[in-house]
Amino acid sequence: MQIEEAQNIVKDSSTESLNWNEEKVELLEQSKKSNIKIESLTIEIERLTHYVKLLKEVIYGRKSERLDEEAIKQLGLLFNEAEANSENEQEELPIEETTSVKEYKRKKGRRPLPKELPREQIIYDLTEEEKQCGCGCQLSKIGEEKSEQLDYIPAKLQVIEHIRYKYACKGCEDTIRCAKLPNKPLPKAKATAGLLAHIMVSKYTDHLPLYRQTEIFKRHAIDIPRSTLCNWVNACGKLITPLIELLKKDITSSDYVASDETKVLVLDNEASNSYMWVHLSGDRERRAIIYDYQDNRKGENAEIFLKEFKGYHQTDAYSGYNGVHDREEITWVACWAHARRKYIEITKTIKVPGIAHRMVKYIGQLYKIEREALDQKLDPGKIKELREEKAKPILETIKKLLDEVKDATPPQSILGKAVGYTLNNWEGLNSYLLDGRLRIDNNDSERSIKPFAVGRKNWLFCATTKGAEASANIYSIIETCKANNINTYNYLKYLLNHIHDYSDSKELVNLLPYNIDKKLLSN
Repeated sequence: MQIEEAQNIVKDSSTESLNWNEEKVELLEQSKKSNIKIESLTIEIERLTHYVKLLKEVIYGRKSERLDEEAIKQLGLLFNEAEANSENEQEELPIEETTSVKEYKRKKGRRPLPKELPREQIIYDLTEEEKQCGCGCQLSKIGEEKSEQLDYIPAKLQVIEHIRYKYACKGCEDTIRCAKLPNKPLPKAKATAGLLAHIMVSKYTDHLPLYRQTEIFKRHAIDIPRSTLCNWVNACGKLITPLIELLKKDITSSDYVASDETKVLVLDNEASNSYMWVHLSGDRERRAIIYDYQDNRKGENAEIFLKEFKGYHQTDAYSGYNGVHDREEITWVACWAHARRKYIEITKTIKVPGIAHRMVKYIGQLYKIEREALDQKLDPGKIKELREEKAKPILETIKKLLDEVKDATPPQSILGKAVGYTLNNWEGLNSYLLDGRLRIDNNDSERSIKPFAVGRKNWLFCATTKGAEASANIYSIIETCKANNINTYNYLKYLLNHIHDYSDSKELVNLLPYNIDKKLLSN
């Protein structure tokens, strides 16, 4: 009996020990899960705190991405572990602490009014009595005092009457002839090319919605319903479609293209968000710009547009362009402005200088090299040599820094996302070294899409797909004119007056903004 009792006691002890071990393992697993959850929530809190501070900065802070020296001293690092990991860096490029600026002297006094403006003189003279001096002598004219005022004459509307004389033969009484009427831009519209050009420039350059233009016309006692203006604009957009095809051909036949996209609300497209894609030839000389309306943001839109394109394609890191960049004949050029922006957002919300601030400094040195090339007016070959000499070592230092901090920075943190973005797109960010014509960022396409974004704040939406497509065509022409220093009103007026005179695409090429004889636009 004693042996059996002893065996039972041992058995019970083993069972208890086994249960205790299982409980211990379970508690350790729960503790591990809790620690992971705590770490995740901590990162989420830091992320949300960062966004709150960033939102306050957007509302109340400075809008520029440039940092002055005092601001940099006040900024800091978001994650200490990444900073600690980089304390022992070697062979580091010196960070410049000062920036030299050319001396600028402000001119005193008012700017003179343009000499080419028409002038009306009003003469002010003394009366005969005032010309008599108290001593009894007659005053003699010794000079004059001249001052100028700028006057405004409101826009003038006029009616152009087309009177065609008719002739008939009194002998046979069969022949009747009438003078031929010149082609109208829109055959059934009572608007001249000048009025149509004014309406389009007002909406797409000055961001004046059509309903406001209707109210302005009413002040001139002219009642033009908004629906009529819409019909005119849509008809003009359709009329210039052949020119849009020529612009597209010039873009896709070049070897350097930049692209971007932005949302547009179209009321009759309820399925998804619509987008306005922008594609432009990368070379700034004879630049063509196309706005391409699509009812979605699928990458196939860019693939279709750039189907015939071969060369360098500069964009941000949106994955929708991957189908284009996967082709062997296309080299992706990324945007350093997008990479820099992620670090600048961090520096706006932190207190102690760290990785983000150093990245802003290094990227600033890359931009300083670009400014140097611009100031010296270097040709593409010399720019490539300059970048190889000065920019490449900075890029190598940036890569070394990011490789050292990436493992010490939580991937889902704000800094981790910035570091991950830069490293994941490293090849594209270095592509601008390949050719001196390439730019360090995609700001040209962003500047081209900005007028649309500003206008969107005023007219809010497009009512129909047809209207969105017409707007895309008109924006394409207007922005191409602006890129080539062409007066948009003069060009649109001439274009609408003469587009019917050209029978095929070979002749229409001469009407493109960068091909047209500017002397024709002076009348």
